[in-house]
Amino acid sequence: CKDDVISKFKAFTASEKKGVQTFFTTLGKQQMADMKHIVSELPCFESIEMSNQEASFVSCNDTMEGCSKEAVLVPVERTLMDTSSSEVQNLLVQLGVTVLPTTAILTRYVLPKIASYPQEDIEKVMKYVLLHLKKIEDEDSSTKIILGKTKFLESISGDFIAPEDALNPVDILLAEVFPNKVPVGEFACEKYLNALKSLG
Repeated sequence: CKDDVISKFKAFTASEKKGVQTFFTTLGKQQMADMKHIVSELPCFESIEMSNQEASFVSCNDTMEGCSKEAVLVPVERTLMDTSSSEVQNLLVQLGVTVLPTTAILTRYVLPKIASYPQEDIEKVMKYVLLHLKKIEDEDSSTKIILGKTKFLESISGDFIAPEDALNPVDILLAEVFPNKVPVGEFACEKYLNALKSLG
């Protein structure tokens, strides 16, 4: 009975679950097609964990999305399967799991809640975003509005401001008259200016 198999499997150790996962990656397409209904329900796929805690194991019933560990820049409130291994990724694709790139994770799960992240995480995300802005906008045009309102630029006065409220840091006169509106630091450098201008 399928329920008995799943129940017994849940009692397996992490290494045993990984062993079963490895076995599934060796199956041919026809074998996988025959076993798909069972494989998809077994919690034998590691989830992405953003801390040092041990990874949990999930099934396709828990999530139908995955990504590599490198694709997740900051913690997300979403269960994602770990597709860092190409063998596991191929297996998950056969099971119908969608493999998400960094841009998709950002537009779906990070940017809509960006204001709730610690400042350090916001800066980490925004550095990536500004360097990949065109690609992110192509994926979801509504993110431009969110980004324009996100307070991540440190001003001369020490406050954090959003791109739509910022003035050009190259203009010395503006900097003297409106110190709370002119960004300083890393985001005020040439590398990011064009992207910031497009956000407001």
